[in-house]
Amino acid sequence: MAVVDRTPKVKKRAIFVPFCMFCAALLVCACAMLRTDKAVYYSINYPTPVGAKEEPTPIRDTLMIYKFLVAPDVDVDTIVVKSQTGKEITREARWEENPADAITELLIRDFQDSKMFANTVSQISDAKYRYALEGTLATMEGRDKDGKIRALIGFEITLIDFEPRLGGKKVILSRKYSMEKPSKDSRSASLVNALNQGLGEFSERLRADVLAAVKSRVNLY
Repeated sequence: MAVVDRTPKVKKRAIFVPFCMFCAALLVCACAMLRTDKAVYYSINYPTPVGAKEEPTPIRDTLMIYKFLVAPDVDVDTIVVKSQTGKEITREARWEENPADAITELLIRDFQDSKMFANTVSQISDAKYRYALEGTLATMEGRDKDGKIRALIGFEITLIDFEPRLGGKKVILSRKYSMEKPSKDSRSASLVNALNQGLGEFSERLRADVLAAVKSRVNLY
């Protein structure tokens, strides 16, 4: 005897329609996940500037470079590009580490390679030191200017002498630095390259200014 399916057609449709909607939702989510780009990470790392090893006779004291601070407007997580008016346009990539930390380490490397001081240390060192370099990363971003991307980076720097001559000031250098470099195109990789170029230039200028400030205060040789 044949079995007759007596399930109402309306009930079949009631089950079939939600099932189709569920499958469609899964398909949309899967496609969205496939289209989503994975996060791309970049790091601050410029070569040792040309001319870093130029001081044949080191200053007979130790320089400590404190960990650089970060201004509130600087994003240390993502690479920011702004319009000419300063309005944020995009955050296309991420920093692999805090840029201020990386810059601090690179500056320590550059001062050590230059042999400007008898010793250059970080703030975790227990070495006795006379001079201390403090810095704040004030600006670090891409800026769209007339359709072309430029890398902007700025610092506020202070150099302290903890053994000044009688009546002398402890702060022997207080200066703001600002570098602007053209980016080859709008890609994050190109912007990071431009920022690294600016940082290399900043390192050279900073070392020259620190040397001049110390020489103006002490008879070194």
